[in-house]
Amino acid sequence: MPGPYDLVVTNSYLPHLTGEQLIEQLSQLFPGLPILHLDDIAHPTPLGAEDGLTLYKPFSLDDLLAAVRRLLAPRASSLETRV
Repeated sequence: MPGPYDLVVTNSYLPHLTGEQLIEQLSQLFPGLPILHLDDIAHPTPLGAEDGLTLYKPFSLDDLLAAVRRLLAPRASSLETRV
């Protein structure tokens, strides 16, 4: 079921919860929501929802764009099918 967002981008360091906790909560509330998790390469923590991926810092703009395209591609395909 699509949620109100097309994509969520988060990291591991949040004020009141961890990135892992946020990803878990979002995955339960909005199954299928693409989540891009950004993490520090010095402390790799492979997090991510079933419909997500982790991008390790440092990364280039091209890496970021490729990750976003990869996560949004299934949604674009389903939109094309519905039209």
